[in-house]
Amino acid sequence: MQCFSSAELLDSLIEVFFTQQRSEIDTWIHEPTMQLNEENPDMILILAAAGAVRSDVEAIQRLGNAMLEYEDSNILTRNLKQQQKYVLILQIGLWSGDKRRVEIAESFVQPVVTMLRRASRFKHEAYPTIIPTATDDDPTLERKWREWVEHESFKRLAHHIFIHDAQASVLRSTNPLISHMELDLPMPFSRKLWDAKTAAQWRSIYLQEVPKRISPVPSLATSLQNISNLSHFPRHGDFRIAALAGVHGISTMIAHCNQTRHGPSGEWSALVMKLWQQELLQVLEQFEIVAVEPLQRVIPAIPLIYQTVSLSLYLPLGILEAFSGEDDEKRSSDVYQSFIQRISAANLRQASWHAGQVLCIAKSMPLGSLTDFCATCLYFSALAVWSLGPILSSNSPASDVGYDNDETVFLLDGDSDGAALRRFTLSGQGTPAISSPNGHVPLNDRAAAMRLFQQLLRSRSRGGVSDQQTRALNNAFSVLGNTNATIIGGQRKRKSPVS
Repeated sequence: MQCFSSAELLDSLIEVFFTQQRSEIDTWIHEPTMQLNEENPDMILILAAAGAVRSDVEAIQRLGNAMLEYEDSNILTRNLKQQQKYVLILQIGLWSGDKRRVEIAESFVQPVVTMLRRASRFKHEAYPTIIPTATDDDPTLERKWREWVEHESFKRLAHHIFIHDAQASVLRSTNPLISHMELDLPMPFSRKLWDAKTAAQWRSIYLQEVPKRISPVPSLATSLQNISNLSHFPRHGDFRIAALAGVHGISTMIAHCNQTRHGPSGEWSALVMKLWQQELLQVLEQFEIVAVEPLQRVIPAIPLIYQTVSLSLYLPLGILEAFSGEDDEKRSSDVYQSFIQRISAANLRQASWHAGQVLCIAKSMPLGSLTDFCATCLYFSALAVWSLGPILSSNSPASDVGYDNDETVFLLDGDSDGAALRRFTLSGQGTPAISSPNGHVPLNDRAAAMRLFQQLLRSRSRGGVSDQQTRALNNAFSVLGNTNATIIGGQRKRKSPVS
């Protein structure tokens, strides 16, 4: 105990956690009602650990991971605080960059999902309408506020675990545990209401923001059934969480399509798959207009994730990892022969465009924001660039349409107009490249391209100090940059596996 952290350090780490949470989209632990002197020790320890892993100092990051060895949260009840603690532990583990902790976090998502599901926390019936009035006395108003906070906290926790589950399925190439159609609960109220620090402030904002004839905030399930619903999202709802949950909901829809595409297929199913892909493309295009474009300047993480999800529609992310050599050389060859070789050149070029747009958005993100799932999006973008460069060069679409691509460079991470993009994706006009401080790098120059990704990840990491996940991704980029082999046209060359 003499070596354990002081109360002052724990206080500062908890403040780091809440400071970080204030800047996040899906904040889900209510800070104003969190009385640390009344919380049990394991909640305080987990909050401090969550702050420590966000520190700029590598030694404190290690302290945060070590703190979790002291916790004992194996008994999960339907109590809100217990579930919040549990999910915090899962979140820290999933993005720790430590293989053991990642596997533990992946293994223990099911219990909290089951508890929320059995408590009907994914259904609208669990959330009664609580309305403050001008005539409420202080005790009544305080009681209403705290009841509202608890229900709202469960709402935000339910959406947070859905997003967590969707991200884990992308990271680990596994099936998600929660379907977007299961989330029938209303989306959370606005951040302004959530951030109210007192019951009186909450009532004042509520009476100003929420109409007397309150319209229900739509659920994720109903929003994704009809994307246009998001264009009429009520002012008293949290549109940012709706957009974040929505893009992850679409990612699970695309993952289901891709999984079906890998199964045994005949001539009829090829047509079904094409129609299914076109329908998902329409969903993505609608979602971009109503949810991504309004937020692209204020929350770059949402367009970054959107471009990664769009990439996965044309080229499944798990396939990218297998092709890069994560498993072995034979698996890489099989993936190329059975899957990648059958993708149309237009779809491959469209995938490369989305990969370049991920890179473009990542460059504009604030210092310290390219972490966790956003860093994973950059990793898959790099895999796509690494994989597609030689393939697009070997396919040489210029011969199909009579263009001389050697005279034209098409920057995948540029702001190309719609006509230029169509000429590139449909006709192959332009040599695909990504921009660099010294000009541009062709996609087939893998080593130079991976160095750009590596430099970007380093420059955007917290305080210039890489945490364990960032180091792991940097190592992956380094391996990719030093690997020039691929399997094209039946020629097999040696590959270095990517860990």
